[in-house]
Amino acid sequence: MKVKFDKTKHAYITIEIRTKKIEEFLNLLWRNKIKLIEIHRMDMNLIRIETELKDYKKIKDLAAKTKSRVKIIRTRGFGFVLLKLKNRFSLVIGAVMFLVVIHYLAGFIWGIDINTEKNIPPYNIRLQLYNLGIRPGINKRNLNVYDIEKKLALRNNDIMWARVRIYGSHLKVNIAERQEPPQIINDTNLCNIAANKDGYILRIYTKSGTAVVKPGDVVKKGQVLIKGEQGKEGSTYNVHAEGNVIAQVSYEKSVDVSLSKHVRVRTGKNLENYYIKIGDKKFYLKKNANKFKKYDKIIDSNLFFNKETYYEVEDKLEKQNKEKLIKNEADEMYKKISSKFDKNIKVINKSVDTTTSGDLCTIRILVITEEDIGMIQ
Repeated sequence: MKVKFDKTKHAYITIEIRTKKIEEFLNLLWRNKIKLIEIHRMDMNLIRIETELKDYKKIKDLAAKTKSRVKIIRTRGFGFVLLKLKNRFSLVIGAVMFLVVIHYLAGFIWGIDINTEKNIPPYNIRLQLYNLGIRPGINKRNLNVYDIEKKLALRNNDIMWARVRIYGSHLKVNIAERQEPPQIINDTNLCNIAANKDGYILRIYTKSGTAVVKPGDVVKKGQVLIKGEQGKEGSTYNVHAEGNVIAQVSYEKSVDVSLSKHVRVRTGKNLENYYIKIGDKKFYLKKNANKFKKYDKIIDSNLFFNKETYYEVEDKLEKQNKEKLIKNEADEMYKKISSKFDKNIKVINKSVDTTTSGDLCTIRILVITEEDIGMIQ
């Protein structure tokens, strides 16, 4: 856009003029009716003046005639603000249109998130919503979330309740399923108590039935511990066996780990792309070709504009701290083993052994517990 200085009002500039004859140059300015707001003499050949922007072209022409040099060192005034706005008029219009489009698109649902439990596939719920006319692109004003909840529960007997809510441009659907009542065991049934895992017997408490093992015995999984039978030999009768068999149980786990690892290190090279995202589509304002073979990608998002940065990385082999590695792996293995323990299981010992061969370290953990291993058979 071509700027017309003589039409610009309320705009002022400070100019440095280097000339051999300062007084003659000032006389030329006054004769040409150029308004000088401030005048400062900097040295023998240099003056600094403040004047209106509309006179800049005249000053520049006079400087050319007198072989003087002109340099603008400062600008001020509301006129310069108007000049910037004129130069960026298309950008301002584009930003306004973008805000209008974003505001319009925010009134629609662009994604449906469905969360179910075990037995109902999310696809079935999505299909039922589709049959109700609810799909991406629907206007939020056409949605009654409470009505949707009722219709979903009526259409599917396996749904105990449904919760439907609008979050931004997403519709979130949470489904709670009906649960089968637990099966009740009839205590009058005749049965034995057997071992549910291998163990070393410590103590036996029998309420009914006859113990067929004793403390100090080593038993295998499935072996009968308390027989559903009472009475003396020759006059026995069957009963529902009941009791507790406390045993020492061993849990063992091992893993092979490398004492060195590959690490990703940034080389210092990176590139940046800028884009606007509307729905699932990206409109790039600046896009560079990514020629990195290996890279880390970081996305910085805000309300309107997004930036993605690619950092080039390379793989390097790095030695690991052996003691720290063993401790971390042992803690992780113990966590996996103990995650299956209930509150009645008592851990009485935990040991960690390691063997190293070259760059490979074998870590073995042994956990000893005291627990009731009896189960109804």
